[in-house]
Amino acid sequence: GGDDWKETFASVVHTCRQYLLTNLPIAKIRVTLLCTLDDGKNVDKEVETAWKEDHFKWFQLTQTAGGARGQVMNRNRYVDQLGDPEAPPTTFGISVRLGMLVPKAPPAENAGKHPVASRLLLAALHQLAVGDPETVKVSGDLPVAVKGLSSRIQEHKVNVPLVSVSKVSSLDAALGFSQDTSWKESPVWEGPWRGSLEALQGEAEFSVGALHINGDWSAAQQAKDGKRICLPVYCVGASPNLKEPIVYLATSSKEVFVVLIPWEGKDTTGDLCGQVAEIMAPVEPMTEPPFEHVAVPPLKLSYCRGTSAASGLCGEDAGSLVEIATVSVCAGRDMPGALVEPPPAGQTPYDMPHQFLFVVWHANVDEINEPLFVAAVGC
Repeated sequence: GGDDWKETFASVVHTCRQYLLTNLPIAKIRVTLLCTLDDGKNVDKEVETAWKEDHFKWFQLTQTAGGARGQVMNRNRYVDQLGDPEAPPTTFGISVRLGMLVPKAPPAENAGKHPVASRLLLAALHQLAVGDPETVKVSGDLPVAVKGLSSRIQEHKVNVPLVSVSKVSSLDAALGFSQDTSWKESPVWEGPWRGSLEALQGEAEFSVGALHINGDWSAAQQAKDGKRICLPVYCVGASPNLKEPIVYLATSSKEVFVVLIPWEGKDTTGDLCGQVAEIMAPVEPMTEPPFEHVAVPPLKLSYCRGTSAASGLCGEDAGSLVEIATVSVCAGRDMPGALVEPPPAGQTPYDMPHQFLFVVWHANVDEINEPLFVAAVGC
């Protein structure tokens, strides 16, 4: 390092710390200084001083797998005290927020029969309202299907992940329970259901459910056209119930997968969750997949709508189900300096058709063969 190595090293520590705090949504930085002096018992004090002068403090001692001793130094993000930059916003590659509200009110006349995005969340609301699903008689395709799903969940003792349900006494409390009061200021609040929802403010009780999914892709980069996201494929499946390939994408959670199902020209008014379950039940992975990457457009979906298709599931005095959803898909947080493996030379990513189903699947519900969330894109 030369005679001036201490000044150079201190400058490197400062630059690295500033870079990390500027670019990453982190609250603290920890580094391990290896004990290289006195037969591995002590750290180099001049090296330690460089970290201390940048406001790193002793945290604890540690030992590496190889037996070397180390000293862990910690530094918090000091925005007010030292003028550190504010943490950048956390940008997830995948963000899904779904809320279901069922008021005790007469069914709305303009509800329609829209498909629900999660029969698992609706089944949880059903169990909350009636307890044992076997004691309730329902009619209609969706109620019968959800009642059967509730029975399978109880029979297999499945703990449905990422969903929560409760009974609350106001619409504001319902939105607060779903942890997304920003819905009230977002475009999903506008349109024909705004008046209907606000008219429910005086209702005595709501059943409310929430499903939140935040995660990142295992790897992602911009496609060459700069408009789409290029994602590595976990596997490609084939189903006798669909002629197009079924694309599985890994996420930062080993239990959560995104499944993309081409849906050009197909019906989107029916029970999409049921159709997905039927397609995926017999699916088999291709031994020689025709592609290793897929190109998809960034997504920003949002809607607020009501459906009478779930009538009777949450009690005889329940009104029409109201669904509020937002879905965001992007390349994820920018990781400056990260090494991303490009698609193999000569291979073209599979271009996902304009119309497709965006499906979130959780390994914990494999046994009952049910998607966690389904949304129709471009349909």
